[in-house]
Parts: sequence; structure tokens; C-alpha cells
Amino acid sequence: MTQAMRVAFDTTPLRLGGGGVATYARELLHAYESRADIEAVEIHHQGTGGATTASHILGGIEREARYYPRSLARNARAMRADLIHVPAAMPAYARDIPLVLTVHDAIPWRHPEWFTRANALQQRLLVGRAARHADLVITDSHASKRDIVDFLRVDSARVEVIHLGISPAFSPSNRDRDWLAARYGTSGPVVLSVGTPEPRKNLLSTIEVFERVAREMPEAVLLLVGGDGWGSDPIAERIAKSPARILQTGRVDFDDLTRLYASADCFLFPSLLEGFGFPPLEAMASGTPVVCSNRPSLPEVVGDAALTANPDDVDALTAAVLDVLGDAALAETQRALGLAQSARFDWGTTAEQTIAAYRQVLA
Repeated sequence: MTQAMRVAFDTTPLRLGGGGVATYARELLHAYESRADIEAVEIHHQGTGGATTASHILGGIEREARYYPRSLARNARAMRADLIHVPAAMPAYARDIPLVLTVHDAIPWRHPEWFTRANALQQRLLVGRAARHADLVITDSHASKRDIVDFLRVDSARVEVIHLGISPAFSPSNRDRDWLAARYGTSGPVVLSVGTPEPRKNLLSTIEVFERVAREMPEAVLLLVGGDGWGSDPIAERIAKSPARILQTGRVDFDDLTRLYASADCFLFPSLLEGFGFPPLEAMASGTPVVCSNRPSLPEVVGDAALTANPDDVDALTAAVLDVLGDAALAETQRALGLAQSARFDWGTTAEQTIAAYRQVLA
């Protein structure tokens, strides 16, 4: 029997917070557990986090300046790993051991104004160089690959597109309107939005679209799900002044999230740019009709199963939401299309293709 490939899998991104990157790392590790051809050994920066702002900053400097450029490869060699996989855009380097780096998107290069100055500089100055030195860069979509080649100047032959998966926990069986009504006081149509409130999520347009919908359907409610984000003050100010029923839930636990997706009547996601786009697929897998942006990489992910529009076209987005809420036959058609489209994305396939990429590097 062929010996299992031993991969030093960096779980530092899991310790830095939630979001899509953490989901990716966690689900890959889970998929690897059932396979005999790979042994994923977790490796991470020991000093992640900090009780104070100063310790958090110092921990970040140590992580960026020492762990990723130096300690990562040394520790991986000590555990006799065949290869290192860093599942996030980090300034990782390695000599004498192959390095696979996942860069989920090139948004900080295309639109640095959507990020804090420190975050944009860290990505542009450090991660770009690391990507050019990595043996292979994995990314989530063909749209992201084009940007990585163009903006980070990585050789196209060293960039592999591997689509992400969707957890089977997202299912129409989670629909529970009684729970939704008791929890959030809803009685009419529910429009759902999920994402960290930051500029590229275009939540001001989400709010404007919903305010127009509410003029036609005053009983409708917009639920905004997501933790704190950079540049969210204008969003809070707009909600405070809005005449429509808009509720910010903050971050919710996973079980509540699956019930929210399945219990909503429409999912609205006019994001300006995505590297992949978990939320629309999660909504589709939950049996909820989706209205989303037609900007990369969302058309690649949702296919023909969502109603799409220019994220700057509030009129078109409003019309699409009203169509879904007001036409039961259309809503049912979109549910069926969404379930079929989301079924194409599973973590087993993602793991299989990622392991094939490892073999390609080792060969």
C-alpha cells in the first residue's frame, strides 16, 4: 500500500477568526479525515491572539515577520512533512519543502480602498511576493485566477482553480417560520442578507433596495446577519434613519444561520466583488431564491440559478426581489434551480482536487 502523503496544514487562519477562509480550512481538514492517502498534521502560530490591543499587534508582527517567513518551514521539516499547505493569503515562505498557498481572491490589489490601510499594505507588499515564490497557488474561481495572474504577477501555470464546497447542513429541512417569528418578530415576507458589513458587500444598496420593496410590501422585514466590519458606521446610521423594518442580528451561531437561510423568502446579495461567494450558494442549498450581483465571481458560482443584476442598478435589484416575493411560481422555480446548482459543490470534490494538486507539486 502506498504511504500516505504527510501534509503540514497551517490552521493559523482558524485561530484568527471566522468567515469563509476559516470555513475552507475547517472543511478541508474534515474531508481529509476519512481518506487513507493523506495525513494532515496541523501546524499553527503559537502566539495568535492577545488580550490587549498592544499584545494583539505584537502577536501579528511576530506572526508575519517570524512565523510565516521562518518558523513554518522549519517546523514542517521537523515533523517530516512532504508538503506545506497554507489555506489563506499569508506571507509564507519555504525552502527545501514544497509550499502550496491558497489565495482566495485578489480584491486587496484591485480595490485597496475597500480595506484598512494596514490590511491592504500587508496583502499587497507581503502576500504578493509569497505567492510568486510558492510552488503552487490555489484559488477559488477562474475570475480570481485571472486577477492573481494580472495583479500579483504569478505565472498562470502555477495557479490552480478549485471550487469550494457547501456543507450538507444547509438544507430546506431547516425551514422553521414559527422559530423565525418568535425570534425576530416577523410576520410578513423576510429578505435575508449575510455578510460582514464592509464596503464591498454593498449593504447601503441592499438597504435602499429593501426600502423600495417595503413601499410595496410594508410588512416585509430585512434581516442583516454578520459581525462587526470595517467601515460599518454609515450602514448603522442609514438603518437608524430608515422607515423600513430592518434588523441587524450580529453574528449568529451555525444552527441559527442554517435556519435563517432556509426560513427566508428571498436572499439578497448585491456584492461588488467576491472571490467565490459562499452566502448565495448556502441560500440556494437551503431552498431560498437568490437575487445577487452579476459581478465576478458570482455568475461563475450561481450559474443560471439566481436572478442577477448590476450591483449598482437599484431598480433592477428591486424588481427582482419583488418578482420573487410576489410570484409563487417563479419562487418555486428558483428554489429548484438553486438546489440543483448548489448540489454541484461539495467538499469531497474540493478535497479530491486539492490532493491531486499536492501530487502535482510533489511530482
